[in-house]
Amino acid sequence: MLTYSNIQRFEGMPFEDYLTLSSIEQDKFYSHSFLKSEESGTSPLFIPSNKVKLGKMVDSILMDKPEEVDVTLPEFQTGKKIASAIKAKFGDMIKNFVPQVSYAGQLSYKGLVMNVCGRLDWELPKLAVIDLKVTDAKTDKEFAKIIEFMKYGNQLFNYRGLAGVRQSFLLPYSTTAKTCLSVVKMEYSPTAEEFWKSCVIKFGK
Repeated sequence: MLTYSNIQRFEGMPFEDYLTLSSIEQDKFYSHSFLKSEESGTSPLFIPSNKVKLGKMVDSILMDKPEEVDVTLPEFQTGKKIASAIKAKFGDMIKNFVPQVSYAGQLSYKGLVMNVCGRLDWELPKLAVIDLKVTDAKTDKEFAKIIEFMKYGNQLFNYRGLAGVRQSFLLPYSTTAKTCLSVVKMEYSPTAEEFWKSCVIKFGK
């Protein structure tokens, strides 16, 4: 059975500091973004795509991080419109969320322990974690296929475990349909649990 323990919660932590979490207790903390792409324990060179840059811009605007919003970047105008559309539809909910909470903890399985970390888009404390996705999927059906392909279930499994909540949701915005798609409730997935078990076996101590 997978077990989370020794969880540390960091509210308002700058992203640069989150990236240095591996220095805690002089050991490496593994994120889902690393684990999903690692090859022989190392991460391939990551070059952000235009979609990734746009998503980061929307994040920065929505999370009210003016120091991260560069108005000279080509993604700014589009990102501003997307953020406004999301606020128009979900603003009443978003105002109750805590933005960009970072977590570090330990995941145990079969006597092995692996340090893990995660950075949420939003948290509804003690209830749910919410992740924003800017996608080119035009419909809910197309987005469902992307959820499977991108293994978002693995990501949200870890977020729920670190935050100690049972519920998780994806809030998608379609850049092609230019509207928010339906909110997706991410259910427990045996496949996601097996993914994390395999990671603990590979990297645990």
